[in-house]
Amino acid sequence: MRYLLPKVNDDFVILTPLDILTRDETWISHSDMIQGFDNLPIAVEDDVLRAQINLYFSSQIGDNPTKQEQAEAASKTINKYPILIDHYIREKENEGDRAKAASTEKTEDLKSALIVQVQRAIPDIKNKSDFYSKPWRSYDEVRERVATFKHYVEHEDGWRVINRSGAPFSRESEVQLFFGLIWCNSDFDVNREPNNGRGPVDFKVSYGSKDKSLIEFKLAKSTSLKRNMEKQVAIYEEANGTRQSMKVIICYTAEDQDRARDILFELDLLQEESIVLIDARSDNKPSASTA
Repeated sequence: MRYLLPKVNDDFVILTPLDILTRDETWISHSDMIQGFDNLPIAVEDDVLRAQINLYFSSQIGDNPTKQEQAEAASKTINKYPILIDHYIREKENEGDRAKAASTEKTEDLKSALIVQVQRAIPDIKNKSDFYSKPWRSYDEVRERVATFKHYVEHEDGWRVINRSGAPFSRESEVQLFFGLIWCNSDFDVNREPNNGRGPVDFKVSYGSKDKSLIEFKLAKSTSLKRNMEKQVAIYEEANGTRQSMKVIICYTAEDQDRARDILFELDLLQEESIVLIDARSDNKPSASTA
């Protein structure tokens, strides 16, 4: 069977079925089995075998084991007693209805995050800015787009796009997607997560081989924020042959803002113009009717 893919500006659009477009583990997975290990020995009907399993598991952990040590002990026990895998699979198969409900919920969440919100963001940004027709070098373009995105999030209700109502905040990869989609109608070559041997940078914006700029996004709550600001961006710059880059930090809470500022102060980067903090908080954005 053949399909005709839609095109936008002579580029084909790949259609991905929603029911397989997920970022989470599958319903039956090794990590899920390890997480639910405590319930597996209980399902073993043979009293002697169940006792052996529990004894072996206990022998693999010491006093006050860490979560990682417990996971490693569970993995070793499953490898020694593969019957536990059979019990795990049987248990998951018996919960088929719950799997279907969970899949539907994730699909709707994905649709809300990556379709509905994006469709709203693109025309909204276009109507509230004029950056689509400014010819200049890549770093000028990068600075303007980041500044426009910041203004949109902080002052034009764009924070709603990267905040889910009654749900977890958007992931780093989702924020990157929202930002990346506003690069339509650009004369610059915009590559998302290109890997030039030292790991992927979020965006590389270029015009020819000599004019290149990088953009790196981080959530303020990220445990790797300090390392990224201190070392990683410089590595990306060297790998891509450029000294032009911008770092964008997304703050969802007041605690996020304090943490980001403390880290930048410690690294003497608080006044660095190439580092931009974006206030995506929902608790400090009064509506126009109440402001």
